[in-house]
Amino acid sequence: MPRLKPFVLTALLSAVAVNGLYPGEVFYQARFVLLFAAFLGLLVVLAHSVKTGNAARATAVCRKSFVPLVAVFPAVLFSVNRWRTEEVFWLFLAYSCLFAVVQLLTLTEEAYLWAFLVVAGVSFCVELHALYQHLTGLSALREAVNRSEFLDESFRSGLLSRLATRRVFANFALPNTLAGFLVIGLPLQAYLFRRGVDARRTSPAPNPGMLHRVFRHPAFLPLMGGQLALLGVCLLLTKSFGGWVCLLVSMAAVGSLSIPRSSFRKPRVLAGLAGLLTLLVAWMAWLTHSRGFGLLELSAAENPIALRWINFTTALKIVRDFPLTGVGLGNYGTLNPRYQSSPLFVTQYAHNTPLQLLAEGGLALFLLSALALLWILAGRTRPSQKPDAIQVALIGALAAWSAHNLLDINLYFPSVGGLGILILALLCKSIRDGWETHSATVRQESHAPRSTSATRASWLWGGRGWVGLWSGGLLLATVLVCKSYLAQTFFVLASESVQGKDYERAGRLGRYALFFEPAHPEILILNAKLDILRANPRPNSDKPGLLRNLRNAYEQAVKSDPFNAEYHHELGRVLGALGDRAEADRMRERAMQLFPSEGRYRPEDH
Repeated sequence: MPRLKPFVLTALLSAVAVNGLYPGEVFYQARFVLLFAAFLGLLVVLAHSVKTGNAARATAVCRKSFVPLVAVFPAVLFSVNRWRTEEVFWLFLAYSCLFAVVQLLTLTEEAYLWAFLVVAGVSFCVELHALYQHLTGLSALREAVNRSEFLDESFRSGLLSRLATRRVFANFALPNTLAGFLVIGLPLQAYLFRRGVDARRTSPAPNPGMLHRVFRHPAFLPLMGGQLALLGVCLLLTKSFGGWVCLLVSMAAVGSLSIPRSSFRKPRVLAGLAGLLTLLVAWMAWLTHSRGFGLLELSAAENPIALRWINFTTALKIVRDFPLTGVGLGNYGTLNPRYQSSPLFVTQYAHNTPLQLLAEGGLALFLLSALALLWILAGRTRPSQKPDAIQVALIGALAAWSAHNLLDINLYFPSVGGLGILILALLCKSIRDGWETHSATVRQESHAPRSTSATRASWLWGGRGWVGLWSGGLLLATVLVCKSYLAQTFFVLASESVQGKDYERAGRLGRYALFFEPAHPEILILNAKLDILRANPRPNSDKPGLLRNLRNAYEQAVKSDPFNAEYHHELGRVLGALGDRAEADRMRERAMQLFPSEGRYRPEDH
């Protein structure tokens, strides 16, 4: 079992790397790699803790790691759309498992360095993709969008307008997300560069390990230096205000910990800081000019302040109508059209993690989160030693991640969300190890003999009993996630077959998806539509019966997601085809109420 521990850490780092290379939203398929790695990794570590007699410590760590999930239970139980909530909850559960696994592993300095190298490697690949995109990729993507026959016209025009700005986003959804990802990893890569410099200055060890040989290799410093320069170039190409704000926050965090306070009184240091601040302000001013507006021009369509204010206002309107338990995890985008503060911009996310969580979880989430945080911090003492260089790098990365959460929604993206939780877990682990090193009482109590009755109580409440319950829950979650993964995989394959007009194959795949998720509204609608498409060439097909099946599918979808304007609109069309004009008009009116700015839902378009 001890040999599996390095494998567990490798699996977690690989899962974070995969989501960085193939990033997406919470509903993207690559997130399942992170889910499975976190679930199975925690199961392995829990089994090892029971075998080695450390079940009590595993129980304590899991309690602290999983208690934040208690805060989201109201947002899960009272969700307006449980399917979207389920997806977000699995991701948040994976974050808790990832955090717990890192706390339970025995990490050496080499483990931290390997984690930094993985982040640097992923960042390098992303940067190369971004540079390629700027040189030739945007033009090729624009041609592909123009040739595509399956894109919605509004989506096509929005994508083309984004491509016209020449802002790179690599394999991320938005330039801001790419900028945040690059800045979060920057302190870790800067530490690796410094470590390489220190390794070249010192004499070689008698029996150098692999990492020591890597840092002393002649190509390491030029490679890391080139990567840092490329990172700066890619950050410039994103033209992201949020990225530079996060960079400034990260530099302030690292500087406050690295530079002695007495140095800030020296004129040379103050002049350097003033020059750096002036350079950043000048760059921000040029950036606004290059994008065709000023930061104070709130009426400009591309103004980031105006765009975020629209999303923030929408979130506050949702909180006003759903103050206690919110609308459920993942449902901000579902209700956004109803509350939109602008007729032009309808987004899936609030671009502010606390505000989105407030809209989706209500005041109950924040109250329970505050209580959970107080419980976690109860009895803690501050470490006596100052942060070392690794901890300073982690704090700088975590500061950038925290700032980016105020400008985006990192927790909902496994790429930046998983990276941020990994950094937080590594930092907490390093601090915890420092506390345990300077706490002889903890070590003595952990090795003190216990009575038989105490052992029984520990088995039931603080040891193996709880480990067994958590392991059973993780196994159940793994089965449910596998079921969801298979259903979504078959659904995506069926949708691609529909685009290729292979309706027989699409119908077969759609039935497979329906087998794993028999009540999912999108899968029900897809299968009902496929029945109609396959019956079109047949003269004796029961078309009214097929339309009734489609009506039933949309009615179930409306019940599952009562604030989805598209479901109401399509149900109205089906009811109109079946001759139920009154009910059809009612559904169309409801669609207009839920999405008043959508032109397709207006009466003149029917």
